[in-house]
Amino acid sequence: MNDFSFIDISVNANILQAERYSRRDVMSLFGLLKSNDKQLQHARTLQAQSLAVDAADFALQSREQGDIGQNTVLVFRLDASINWSAGASFRQEICNQLVSYGSERNPSNPHILLYSQDYSHFSEILHDPNKQIVESSSPNLIGKMKESEMMRFISNSKVLYEHGQTAFFHTPSATFHDYFIRIGNTQSLPSFSQASFFWSLPHLKGVTQFFAENWSISTTAATFAKMQNAYSGRDVSEWAFAHSYFPFSPDDRALLTEELRKCAAKGGKFLLLNSFNSTGRLAESFRELNTASDAELSLMLSLFADCSTTVPNHEYLFDISGFIEKRGLSGEAALPRGGRRKSDQSLRWIA
Repeated sequence: MNDFSFIDISVNANILQAERYSRRDVMSLFGLLKSNDKQLQHARTLQAQSLAVDAADFALQSREQGDIGQNTVLVFRLDASINWSAGASFRQEICNQLVSYGSERNPSNPHILLYSQDYSHFSEILHDPNKQIVESSSPNLIGKMKESEMMRFISNSKVLYEHGQTAFFHTPSATFHDYFIRIGNTQSLPSFSQASFFWSLPHLKGVTQFFAENWSISTTAATFAKMQNAYSGRDVSEWAFAHSYFPFSPDDRALLTEELRKCAAKGGKFLLLNSFNSTGRLAESFRELNTASDAELSLMLSLFADCSTTVPNHEYLFDISGFIEKRGLSGEAALPRGGRRKSDQSLRWIA
């Protein structure tokens, strides 16, 4: 797999108004006095140039500091909260500037532009000096980029806890595993919220209600709702969260049921945002509540899943089973049957 490094490009949404409103309104936004095509193009080019220079310089500094390698693929991701179908001209300006400045500052590194249109992912190869990228802009390449980024998040020492099968963790679903994923800690990682929203986009079309399965990812749900409003151009998305593991909590089950019914009454689409799927118990509980509430437009999305223990029957972003297998872990099956044996003096159980 190629080594990818992601650089997010945040865009001032005002520049995109050039492709949505009258030229006179656009010129007012930029403080320009005359509304003509030449000035409008000049303003767009300057903004694109500034964004490209900043992104290319950040990549150069990271390479000089040893954070990325000489042949690392640089992935320049355009603002995930923007539907770029309405900003094609400005996107092309950024693309042109990245080709110029990016290849000048980081000549040995391949460059890819990554963005979305109408809830679908797209990529363009901008610079590939050694023909390192052979998949062109195919879905296979986009899938590899998603896998690389999600794996980077999950392998962070603040997120993955394991002790080489010398300790077992008691999970919220009342099972024991030889590893524990503290997804809530991903919220403190740079770019996680924007990246997870971006990779979730194919599942988010029409979603108006985000419900986090636990308070630990409530910030992620709030970010999703905010970015969805920006992406759709409609300020209608809301969010809420369960205070505990709702399959075991009558209060949170009642809250989830009420949120499902409220969303259905408004004609909206409900999404249960789940941090990690392993046993499938939470998904089963959601199906029961969803059926009882008569909510027709609803779905569940897990950020991560371990398909070696339970294959999800809902959407998920990244299957970690191959990753944990390479680390010598096996999930729930690692627990000695019948509980701790007298000879297991080296084992520890962690609540």
